[in-house]
Amino acid sequence: MRRIIFVSLLLAACGNIQAQQVRTYYVQERYPRSAVYMEILGNSPIYSFNYDFRFSTEKGSGWGAHIGAGLLLLTEDDVSLMNFPFGLNYLAGRNGKYLELGVGLTFLSSSDFFDDDDVHHNPLGTLIIAYRYQPVGGGVFFRIGITPLVDLSADRDMFFGFLVWPFWAGLSIGYAF
Repeated sequence: MRRIIFVSLLLAACGNIQAQQVRTYYVQERYPRSAVYMEILGNSPIYSFNYDFRFSTEKGSGWGAHIGAGLLLLTEDDVSLMNFPFGLNYLAGRNGKYLELGVGLTFLSSSDFFDDDDVHHNPLGTLIIAYRYQPVGGGVFFRIGITPLVDLSADRDMFFGFLVWPFWAGLSIGYAF
């Protein structure tokens, strides 16, 4: 009889025992919102250092903008060339691999070191059609693509009289964070 009561109490006690609840934690992927990079050709005639940022933090694709600056000193001809690219871009893709489409302006200023009257200002319109690798967690940023240039100035001395350079290309490398 004691055994029956003991087993009954034991089974009743076991019925109320519950295991610890298992908690599930979800790791949210961190998409880099900013990038600093050097661009060779592309939005500027020679090179530029740029800062790129995304407007949204939810995912890696979407709208963003970039701004940059470059300087080239030609000592043989005593000429300096400054460029200031900026523009809007859209990233389509996922997992760090994107198609980048964009539009922008690059302001060029060239001057002679010894002649203050010999200063040229040329705005260029730019388009961007590029492959962009930007890892989800941040890290090395890479971009290669076609960036057609359109000379928007009244005098076309800067680019030998051409209005459009349709096959201008660019290469960028930097760090996304």
